[in-house]
Amino acid sequence: MEPDCLVLIKSASDIGSAVAHLLKTEGLRPVLLEKPEPGATRRLMCYAGAAITGRAEMEGLTAQRCSGAGQALELSGRPGIIPLLALPQEEWKSPAEILGVPAGAVVDARMRKKIHPEVQIGEAPLVIGIGPGFTAGEQCHAVIESNWGDGLGRVITSGSSQDYTGKHRLVEGHGADRYIYSPHDGLFTTGLDVLARVEPGQEVARVDDTPLCSSIAGLLRGLAYPGQRVTRGAKVVEIDPKFAEESCRGIKERPAIIARGVLQALRDLPGAG
Repeated sequence: MEPDCLVLIKSASDIGSAVAHLLKTEGLRPVLLEKPEPGATRRLMCYAGAAITGRAEMEGLTAQRCSGAGQALELSGRPGIIPLLALPQEEWKSPAEILGVPAGAVVDARMRKKIHPEVQIGEAPLVIGIGPGFTAGEQCHAVIESNWGDGLGRVITSGSSQDYTGKHRLVEGHGADRYIYSPHDGLFTTGLDVLARVEPGQEVARVDDTPLCSSIAGLLRGLAYPGQRVTRGAKVVEIDPKFAEESCRGIKERPAIIARGVLQALRDLPGAG
């Protein structure tokens, strides 16, 4: 891996953002790729908001939305800045097609869980897939395990990552009830913001005219961006029952471990340059 390796990271969610942050601090040149209407909800734990507002700051680094490939390449070498390109997902192609130049590596951090990833192994000398559905040697060269457990962050060069379990970690005895999902396709609206306190039964948001109410008390840890179209089953609200602001901002344990796995793959595996 060259010291200033250009790395295209698909998704500016909390996972992709943690990867971008670590690679930037290690002297590499990450470029984030995100949709114009990002699906990320953990607004204070990722850079996805830059696709909407133009800039997003987290833990000392700033993501800046770029007008095109030229600006992204220029900013990729600037200290403290992570360039972000906001493109419709149908335009997410190889780095050479998006940036106009090859990249040393591609990292797919979309974490689509139940969607079988497309083959991306030809997009760069080293393609890394994060999470369920990826098999090393098929869609990508290496896979990073994303499930909690002893294998979290492990670099897999033969075989697949663990399947999506659908299980939620318990926090203060709460699991699935910490989340609210969209009941149907529609327009998401809310008058609240991340870190707002909610109580059981309180209306948090709406999809079209359908109210979404919290079943527990806590702080809003995740919240879809208002004015966006959401799909049925999309996670749009996350509640922290610990009422802990520090749990709702910055890079958390799981994304950090996954990011270290990506960095290890870039350092140890042939190809990235």
